Amino acid sequence: MTQHNIIFFDGECNFCNSSVHFIIDRDPQKKFRFAKLKGQVANDIIPHNKLIEIDKSLILFKEGQIFYRAEAVLLIVKELAGGWRFLYYLAKVFPNIILNACYNFISKHRHKLIKSNACKIYSEHEKDRFLD
Repeated sequence: MTQHNIIFFDGECNFCNSSVHFIIDRDPQKKFRFAKLKGQVANDIIPHNKLIEIDKSLILFKEGQIFYRAEAVLLIVKELAGGWRFLYYLAKVFPNIILNACYNFISKHRHKLIKSNACKIYSEHEKDRFLD
């Protein structure tokens, strides 16, 4: 399980779920797997002293390291197909304090950004990307 890049996300947030769909659609090589922040996989991988932060952060587990907030988003974007890597290099000109401030603003307002209650039905080839 831990040989994959794992994106931990809030499974109760429409913005987060939409972000997962966005990533799946741009990750044809299946570089990423997904798990809920409050699931067993997160509990097994994320250090317990960091569990307090999980409801406010997207977390990426990559190559045995854990990345949070803007850094996690940029590392994910860097791996996506379709020219998204350019966004990574563009964003890297800004200091982390600015990138994390932007991330924190979006995170704080994420429940208001996508109001739809519709849930996407995952196809069989998408379901295997979810660990819990």
